[in-house]
Amino acid sequence: LLVIVLFKEIRQLIDTEMSATPVTAVSEYPVVSLASSLDIPLKASEEVVSIDLENDLPEDPADLKTLLVEESSDKEHWLAIATAYCNQGMVRESIRLIEMALKVFQGQQSAPLHTFLTWAYLRLVKDNTESVNSRENQLTQAEVHLKDAIGYDPTWIGNMLATIDLYYQRGQYDKALETSELFVKGIHAEDLRNGRQSKPNVMFLLLRA
Repeated sequence: LLVIVLFKEIRQLIDTEMSATPVTAVSEYPVVSLASSLDIPLKASEEVVSIDLENDLPEDPADLKTLLVEESSDKEHWLAIATAYCNQGMVRESIRLIEMALKVFQGQQSAPLHTFLTWAYLRLVKDNTESVNSRENQLTQAEVHLKDAIGYDPTWIGNMLATIDLYYQRGQYDKALETSELFVKGIHAEDLRNGRQSKPNVMFLLLRA
């Protein structure tokens, strides 16, 4: 999404039964619920550095890079901080932080980072109502990172949803609908193979609305 990130909320929505109330549109992505602080363990001792995710995020995410790199912090820590930036509307700062993380985590380990960047750029697209050129650049960046994410994890639900949303943001509505229907059929087929009862997938239904 994931590990952490906005995909934690997406996973919860995916397993939710549709209520009787009709839903016709989604105006924005959900805010991910996080702890108010994050403890970074220090390698040289049993102590931790606590980061206030609500009130003390630096304006420049590079200020956190030295701590995260020197303490060999898990990518989940990078993602948690980036998500906190997003929750505060600092999407560009979250992108900068995860771009730094890509220099630390590579190969298969970078998969959730690319997925995060895909959704972050898609969020910028949704917020961009003025500049056509910057919107196109943001869509291109989202597509680049989505391709990398799919290369590592083609069947993960966060990447599936991002594929549909990317088509939608490009105005390729028929393609978005066609892709969502293919994904739904694939999920139902997997449920059948595993002996599970398929539930209405709320996220796909919202995207198809």
